[in-house]
Amino acid sequence: MHKTLTALFAASATVLCLGAHADDATRQADKQANAQYSAAKKRADANEDLNKAKCGSSWTRAGRACKSDASAEARKEKADAKVEQVNRKNANDGK
Repeated sequence: MHKTLTALFAASATVLCLGAHADDATRQADKQANAQYSAAKKRADANEDLNKAKCGSSWTRAGRACKSDASAEARKEKADAKVEQVNRKNANDGK
């Protein structure tokens, strides 16, 4: 009986340790996904600023359209980054 309890305790401890390790790996992967998303958002903002600077004056119709296109492109890049973040987190949850 004593050997059975010892084996059961050892098995339980092993399972708990493996579970804690998997949770830690998932948390680390989620942190990385969040960091990559944040970097992608900052990159999109920087690209938007650069593209708007190339547009010229806001007084012209072409200038306003160019700036509007730059903003739309930044929104698209941010949305793509969010989708990528969610996909990475879902992939991590499946592990």
